[in-house]
Amino acid sequence: MIKLVKLFAAFALALVCYPLAGSDLTAAPTTTKYTLSALSPTQAVVGSGDLILTLTGTSFKRSALVLFGNTQLATTYVDTKTVRATVPANELATTRTASVTVVNLDTKGGTTNSLDFYVVNPVPVISAITPSSLTVSNLPKTVTLLGSGFVAGVKVNVGTAERLAQLDPLPIHIQSEAIDVEIPADYLGEAGAVPISVTNPEPGGGQSNVVMLIVRGRAVTDWQTVANNQTAVPDHADRKFNSYNQPSVNRDGLVVFKGQSKGSQGPTVGIYVRDVSTMSAPAKITDNSAAVPDPNNLDATFIQFPSFPRIDMNSDTVAFRGQSEPVYWYNLTSDTTTRLGTTGIFSNPTGSLVTGVNLLGAVKDALDATIDYSYFAVPGVTPVTRFDQFPGSPAITGGSTVVFKGNYTVDTIGKTGVFFRDLVGAGGKSSVGLIASSETLIPNQPEGGTVVFGSTAPPSAATTPSAANKLAVFVGLDNEDNPSLGGIYEAPIEPSPTLTTIVGIGSQVPGERDGVTFNRLGEGLSFDGRYVAFWGAWGMNTKLRVLLCATDGNKDVIAACNAMYPNGYKAKIPVNQGIFIYDREKGTLIPVAKTPGEFDDFVYWVFSGRPPAAGSSTEGGEAEPPRWRSSSFIAVAGQSDETYKVTFKAMIGSVDGIYLAKGPVAAPILTVLDTYMPGQDIDSVAAPDGSSIATVGMERDGLRGDWLVVTASMLYSTDELTESNAGVYITQIQ
Repeated sequence: MIKLVKLFAAFALALVCYPLAGSDLTAAPTTTKYTLSALSPTQAVVGSGDLILTLTGTSFKRSALVLFGNTQLATTYVDTKTVRATVPANELATTRTASVTVVNLDTKGGTTNSLDFYVVNPVPVISAITPSSLTVSNLPKTVTLLGSGFVAGVKVNVGTAERLAQLDPLPIHIQSEAIDVEIPADYLGEAGAVPISVTNPEPGGGQSNVVMLIVRGRAVTDWQTVANNQTAVPDHADRKFNSYNQPSVNRDGLVVFKGQSKGSQGPTVGIYVRDVSTMSAPAKITDNSAAVPDPNNLDATFIQFPSFPRIDMNSDTVAFRGQSEPVYWYNLTSDTTTRLGTTGIFSNPTGSLVTGVNLLGAVKDALDATIDYSYFAVPGVTPVTRFDQFPGSPAITGGSTVVFKGNYTVDTIGKTGVFFRDLVGAGGKSSVGLIASSETLIPNQPEGGTVVFGSTAPPSAATTPSAANKLAVFVGLDNEDNPSLGGIYEAPIEPSPTLTTIVGIGSQVPGERDGVTFNRLGEGLSFDGRYVAFWGAWGMNTKLRVLLCATDGNKDVIAACNAMYPNGYKAKIPVNQGIFIYDREKGTLIPVAKTPGEFDDFVYWVFSGRPPAAGSSTEGGEAEPPRWRSSSFIAVAGQSDETYKVTFKAMIGSVDGIYLAKGPVAAPILTVLDTYMPGQDIDSVAAPDGSSIATVGMERDGLRGDWLVVTASMLYSTDELTESNAGVYITQIQ
């Protein structure tokens, strides 16, 4: 019973002392004099915060207190018909039915009838699935449902009413905003869309909205191994390959790749080819036991081969970068000599390896005037100036013409440009030709503008479908980090050609509303003579990704990264980005894939450059300092019937994949490979049992004609065992 304590004071005023809010209170007997007719609201969902409850009835006193079950609530008197009370969040933590009453603590007391208040499960909401698509498979796959209101006991509904599976989520991965669930293989056996919803249990609860999980078809199912970790290294039968750069292929199925193997005497690394049309054994172009081709009067051998090698689309000629000890000594004065030449571009236009271009362009022997390597010099610069470095991968076309990016210095100012050299003309001594450089005006700037290229990117090159012309395409910008002018340009491979703008910074993005323009263009262009494939971004919206330094690779590069970014690098990723095709014969720009939507990202990052710990050199070494660099990976191949194929690398959630699109008529995008597939899907012999594909890779010359060549690694790991395999693989896409 409630005890009333009378206190006498001046004027004989009687006051009532009330229990503290939140304490348990035993109610006086209910009478008909006091009534409770309504609650507002009548229910709340589990996990709600503090709630204001409005109670309507009759004969409420200023002394009125609200009981929620047996818990007294902090109560505010409004009038005789209305009071309000605060229900704390801890009273709403679990599903329940609470009896609500009002107690009048006046001299006579009195308690109303009770009304029920319900704490119920919410109706769940799904906002996204990650990954948002899966590839046709005969194995179950796990996806994550993102949303809100997921509670214990939630069921996941997969499929239509006619064919419905109601699944229990993985029990250790249910959170209020995320559910991990395994989709049965029965629903992944054919391409299409699978409806997915979730249902919370009673009380309350119910079914969420329905979202669609895309099941994407496969582009190919048959793969051939070019080389894997069981393949013997040519000329080193006791060694097996263990790592690979992205490969390139020509129209006839000749693959070129950089491969490496470990050994007690140090690694073997080289450039290799394999003709998969005949499946002859891999053959060596060169490796780090081989001498650098002339000029080389120091018997220097190769040390390393930076970047990926490339092959001419229509011939067997390859081109690649190579690094070595100095290759050449000469006399500076009558009693002083020097050594020079640690990097260059090399090719095999006539079968034997030759030097395409190196750092000897300014050599002048004080005692022998016949020594002249000025055909390697930077064109158009006085006095004769050598190159400092050749960043990226050189392109090769026409069987004998190498096209490359070169960096050089004039009066201590760093310069850059795109250049070419015919390797067989003039008895092998043709001079380097200029396509564009830091002295070239950007073509598509306002009339009268004087802005020159501040940066250029490694080019791609090809002959036109009629083989009448050799062409190069490249990205040139005023400022690499924050471009306001520049674009993608086409040029005939001839000295100081006229540049044609394919697409520029500020060009309209196809498929977007008028006025939406490109503000970023990717460096990695693919070109087959007619079609140009590229990455572009637009808009100001970005998303944040924290990039962590590598744990495996060049120790100096890793050390430099950790010193510069001990807590990771925060990269701003464009929300709006896409893969595009330019048809140079029709002058049309075609969107292939965009974010947000079917794909989440096309941008990949690597920390690279020459760190200070690697040592200094008067030749400049890797002249570009170490930093995080972003890349996109695309390859295009036109067909004789004016159609094209394009492959590209993309992320869907945490899944990396290579995807295939065909055009110009729109068709569903198919999966080539992704990191959700079993390892044996690509290497049925060498992939460990139970392994999954861990990484996939491709480059801009990886798709030629019907041939597509990629790299992939497979991994199987348990607490007791780790098995792996990697390799270069090829398929034909009909």
